[in-house]
Amino acid sequence: MTAIDILTKSPLTKGLTQTEIEQLLTICEDLTYKSGECIIKEDATNRDLYIIYDGLLTIEVDTGGKKSSQGVKIGTIRGAGIVGELSFIDGRRRSADVVAKNDVQLLHIPYDTLTALMEQNNHIGYCIMQNTAKQICEHVRCANYELRNYLT
Repeated sequence: MTAIDILTKSPLTKGLTQTEIEQLLTICEDLTYKSGECIIKEDATNRDLYIIYDGLLTIEVDTGGKKSSQGVKIGTIRGAGIVGELSFIDGRRRSADVVAKNDVQLLHIPYDTLTALMEQNNHIGYCIMQNTAKQICEHVRCANYELRNYLT
C-alpha cells in the first residue's frame, strides 16, 4: 500500500476531499521502526501524530516497576490506526509508550506543520479535530469494555 492509500483509508481523513488528503500527504514523513523499538515514550512532550502504515504497535504503560521491568500492554494498533492523539489535542505529556510489535512503517505528521495546514484550510482542521475526537472516544470505549471484562 502507498502512503496516499493509507491516508485515504485512515479514520483521521474521513470527510476530506482527495485534494485535501494530498495536501496532508505533503507534510507526512514515512518512518520505519524495527521490532521492539519505542516510537513514543511515555512522558515525552511532543504532540506529533502517527498513522500506522504496515505492522503492529502495542500501547504500554509503566506499572512502577512491579512484576516486570517492561510496561503492561493496554492496547494494540494496526491498519491505518492513529497514535499520539491525546497529546495532539491537549498538549500534555504522552500517557503511554508506543512500541513496535514487529517491523512497522508509519506516517509521521509533525504537530507544527499539521496545525499550520489546519489553520490555512479550516475544513481540514475541522475534519481532523472531529476525527481525532472520535478516535479518542473509540479508545476510551474499548478500554471500558476491557476493564469490565477484567472485573467480571
